[in-house]
Formats: sequence, structure tokens, C-alpha cells
Amino acid sequence: MNTSTDSGSSTDRERAEAQEPTGFSALLSTSAAALRQLGVVLVRAEYRKGELCIRVFGDRRGALTGSVAVLICTEIDQHLSMILRRRYPAHFEGDGSWSVFEWNLLTDTLKHEHTRVHHGL
Repeated sequence: MNTSTDSGSSTDRERAEAQEPTGFSALLSTSAAALRQLGVVLVRAEYRKGELCIRVFGDRRGALTGSVAVLICTEIDQHLSMILRRRYPAHFEGDGSWSVFEWNLLTDTLKHEHTRVHHGL
């Protein structure tokens, strides 16, 4: 039997940390746990002209540096690139494509916007 009590004082962050991952965090459980531990609440990944830029936003409890940062960014890139290739197979072949992913670690949701600029007629 599962029971829970909510005093109403827990924050969204505490609820997110206590839940089993069911959204995008389920695919990146180790990275998600490390990011949450560092106080990260939002990851924004932008693909433009074949380049990737990942930014993280949080309350600055820790620093994401060194080999841990490389591993987390690599894992995020691999999964987001796979999603991008499935949705837009020619994205990495042409210029003018732009994609932005926002991964909210509090709500465990992934938002994706994609724009394709066509040159000429």
C-alpha cells in the first residue's frame, strides 16, 4: 500500500527529486540526478548550422565542470540528436535549420522548437 502525506511545504524541486523519472529523465537518469544535485532546473540545447550549444540554469549550488560536464553534455547531445534526426532527417545536411530543446528538470518535460529557413524559390 502506498500512502503519502503532503504538508504543503515541499517545493517543486523536492517533489521532482523524490519521484521516479518518467519523462526525459528516464532516458538520462544519471545525468538528470547529477544536474538536479547541482541545482540545475533547466537545460537549453540549441542546434544551429551543425553546432550545439548547451546552457544550464539553476540556483548555482554547484559547478558543472570537467569530465562530468563533458559526459553529461555528450549524453544530452546523443539523445537530442537522435530525436532531431527522427523528426527532421535532413536537419544535419542543410543550412538554415535551427532547433531548440528545453528540458525542465522540475516538471521533467522536454519542449522542442524547430525552424527551417529555405533560400530561393
